Amino acid sequence: MKTRLLSLACILAAVCPILLPGHAAQACSHSSAVVSTEWLARHQDRPDLVLVDIRTSAEYAAGHVAGAVSIPFEMPISAWTSMNNGLLMELPAESELSATLGNAGITRNSYVIVINNTEMEGVPPAFPRAQTARVAVTLLNAGVREVAILDGGMQKWSRESRALSTETATPKPVTFNGRTRKDIFVSKEQVASSLRDRHKVLIDARDRKIRLTEKET
Repeated sequence: MKTRLLSLACILAAVCPILLPGHAAQACSHSSAVVSTEWLARHQDRPDLVLVDIRTSAEYAAGHVAGAVSIPFEMPISAWTSMNNGLLMELPAESELSATLGNAGITRNSYVIVINNTEMEGVPPAFPRAQTARVAVTLLNAGVREVAILDGGMQKWSRESRALSTETATPKPVTFNGRTRKDIFVSKEQVASSLRDRHKVLIDARDRKIRLTEKET
């Protein structure tokens, strides 16, 4: 798989809601990219709703939103990421991702809410928030039509003393019927060819230390 970068449009749609946890609905005009804890509490019985908890298995077992399916985001390899020729954060194989989504009961018509922590001990806040955005964009790329992020994540849900469950969700497996989109990820060749195009903007969202280290070398 070729090295790929997120398109600007999808970065804005997926990342904007988690830049300011707890205030995302006011900060972002793209309302379909975020749902509040209040909204989720009122719509948990919505038939097309699928909650995907990407925290660790241990965190999920300790308490999660009722009905949420556990699909942890783990580095360097998990259901959401793969490693190819030493490159991290590559997309998983389409067949493997389709199987993961189907086992979670997800179809292209599902409304998937991605749930994660917004902060993790000993880790910069940007890391878990970037993981959440990555999962959301991966779902969109796979062909899921409606994907959103829980504003404030599990920490906000817990602070509000909302109900938690310790029962493992066991969704009925389905055949995932989404079609991979071609307008979300681009190849390194496409990036290189656009460097002289003033109508295109490239954003380097890597950690500042990484950027400086590469500049020095």
